Amino acid sequence: MAKRRGGSTAAYEMMIIVLLFVMQAAFQSQITPLGVVDEALALLFVPSFCLWYIRKGHRLKVNRSLIFFLVFLGIFWIFGWISTAVNHYQPMTNVLKDAYANLKFFFAMGLGYTMFDGCRKEPLENRRGRTVFWIVLNLVIFVMFAAMVADQIFHISDGETRWVTQVWCSSLTYESYSFLVANAIFLVAVVMRFYEYYDRAILIPLIELLYVIYGTRRVKGIVMTFVILVLYFIFLKKGEKKKILINLVLFFGGIGAAALAVFQMFYYYVALGTESARAVLAMGGPYLAKIYFPLGTGWATYGSAFSIHPYSEVYNITGMNVVWGLSEQYDMFISDTFWPMILGQTGVFGFLAYLAAFVILLSWVWKRRGKKPSLFVPIVLLILYILVMSTGESAFVSPMAVSMGFWIGCMMSETDRRKTKIYRSLDGALADAKDSSVKPVQRYQGADDFNIDWTFDEEPGENPRVTKKYGRGEHGR
Repeated sequence: MAKRRGGSTAAYEMMIIVLLFVMQAAFQSQITPLGVVDEALALLFVPSFCLWYIRKGHRLKVNRSLIFFLVFLGIFWIFGWISTAVNHYQPMTNVLKDAYANLKFFFAMGLGYTMFDGCRKEPLENRRGRTVFWIVLNLVIFVMFAAMVADQIFHISDGETRWVTQVWCSSLTYESYSFLVANAIFLVAVVMRFYEYYDRAILIPLIELLYVIYGTRRVKGIVMTFVILVLYFIFLKKGEKKKILINLVLFFGGIGAAALAVFQMFYYYVALGTESARAVLAMGGPYLAKIYFPLGTGWATYGSAFSIHPYSEVYNITGMNVVWGLSEQYDMFISDTFWPMILGQTGVFGFLAYLAAFVILLSWVWKRRGKKPSLFVPIVLLILYILVMSTGESAFVSPMAVSMGFWIGCMMSETDRRKTKIYRSLDGALADAKDSSVKPVQRYQGADDFNIDWTFDEEPGENPRVTKKYGRGEHGR
């Protein structure tokens, strides 16, 4: 975390953090200390932000969207605490853990955004650091792939048979199938960042990870497999000609993935009715927001992993304690929800504030479209998967959300830094031109498409104009 560390050091730091996230997802049920890796790393945002702020000094500019984002996030958090103070359902230890868990995704984003801002070079621009990172990443992915192949053949893990064909579903060493899918999606996003440097070579680890995802036989994993293929062939390889076969596969694959997702949602939320824990939790959120209006039930009381021990009184009040998967004796599906949890715990106003903060986050992602695909596509992939997670998991408060938030922050920060470096180089060029006969009339617009009009001092009536477009290889006169 030094002020001006080199690119190789930064690449190694980034690699170590990625490996810690991967190890936590894979071995937290076997190695207990790994279970707190996500919370501990997210807390590093505090010192990282302080160093980043000192480094920026007077040059730090806070835009309006950031202010609104922090205000909305603060309103959400405050309503959670007010609801907790009014109802007093859970002990303070559970309350503090849940209150922090609802912010750790954003802390992880902040850590990724600020941690590498003071490097002399971008972490992956250093050849030595990038090469080591790439080799280690491929080794980790190959081990996952080999373990999945072995488990599919010999049924080593505590898997299960699934679907009509009774195929084997592998969970390997992971606590749940969801963790394995999320970890593989996270690694796909990391691999996609290397497309800028290794081009089609990333196909090997991508194919291995897609096999790992498919090996779980989870619907969300199969849907995301199609999303990954679309992002790779349509956006990451933007500008290259696509073969007709690939287009047909993407088209029919999209139809199949969409149909599968709709069937899954219908099955859990409509067909099973009140026999489904997810459907009951989805109905319970609006119900609690109504009877506790304008507040909610408070932190660690509903749909949260911290509402289990001790068992929240809210489940007894609403009668959910008799639902399979939500009872005190069998609580396996208590945290299989997200948006209803936010609505139930913080109330209508807390929910709307959280939703507004998330919309602002989406606007930040949207503004980075058209930038370098190897930076933009990983962000889109992770945001899409978190949204998919939110339909049946704890999503933004899940341990895997921290790793995804960290990588999103890294990609957004590098996008902004590259834009700033171009701005500075142009500022220097414009300063050099002040005393010459060339006078800039219009400066620049955007980060990737700069339009500069130069006016040459000539005789009256003869004032030729030359427009140069930089950033996309276009030079016109």
